[in-house]
Amino acid sequence: MSLINKITKRICKVEWQVAIRERKSKSLDFSQDKNYFVPIPNSFRYWAADPFIIDYKGKTLLFVELYDRLKRKGLLGYMDITNGIKSSYKIVYETNCHLSYPMAFIMNDNLYVIPESNNIGKLLQLKWNDNANVLELDRTFMEGYNLADTNFLKYKDEVYMLTTPVDKQDNVSKLCIYKRQDAYKYNPCGKNPVVHDKSTARNGGMLIENEGNYYRVSQDCSNGYGSGLNILRIDEISITGYKETLIKKIFPNDIIISGKNIIDGIHTYNSNQKYEVIDFKINNKFSLAEILGFFLCKLHIYNKIEK
Repeated sequence: MSLINKITKRICKVEWQVAIRERKSKSLDFSQDKNYFVPIPNSFRYWAADPFIIDYKGKTLLFVELYDRLKRKGLLGYMDITNGIKSSYKIVYETNCHLSYPMAFIMNDNLYVIPESNNIGKLLQLKWNDNANVLELDRTFMEGYNLADTNFLKYKDEVYMLTTPVDKQDNVSKLCIYKRQDAYKYNPCGKNPVVHDKSTARNGGMLIENEGNYYRVSQDCSNGYGSGLNILRIDEISITGYKETLIKKIFPNDIIISGKNIIDGIHTYNSNQKYEVIDFKINNKFSLAEILGFFLCKLHIYNKIEK
């Protein structure tokens, strides 16, 4: 690699950004070509990805991964978008590991978030504090498992966890399912991984219930991370097996972002009754904060991430 290429690789990085649009249809075909997604601005220090939208106690909350360019790790952020985009993201949880994919859900009238925290070998269940507008650690589970982009599905009175195991060689090509035995224990499916295909395995958003069926949003990583998304109908899920049918593929050129002629990737889609949110990436984007973060981490000021 030439010196110029090395310098370019250091100062120009992938940047993700979240975009939002009003929902005009309940369909899952992404055919609303004239309904542009509008980018939510990133800041100098943070870019945002993995958007999850949820309605809670009369408010619409948007949770995201906020990647800290100086600390070189993901934190969890949120924005109250009840009345539209009128503010910037606020950091709501940070710990000594990279966090992303803030899967949000409501249980017993409380709001919880389970983020990806695979490099510490356990899942974190975080509880929303209504008074302080922050997330707080509620409990940990799945000790000893390195898991990415975890979703939960209640199906025929049983609760299943759908997730991707992570190791040094692979973090995209396997989907495993686990059935809940009790609040703290999940039993693996005897046929794990139930999907072994980097074009469809890893989750890319909340499970969607539509007209009596459940659909899984997954990432297409066949041509690299962020190649596209899939909509898959879940046909069968149990402790003994899993079946799904591909309904549609969505590629970056299917998505129209206001002010962006070309985007280089997408890997998350979520929605509520009012909005749809996605993330998109731009390759080789210059960032002074990335350069500062590189030197701060070399000086061991930041980047003290648990392994």
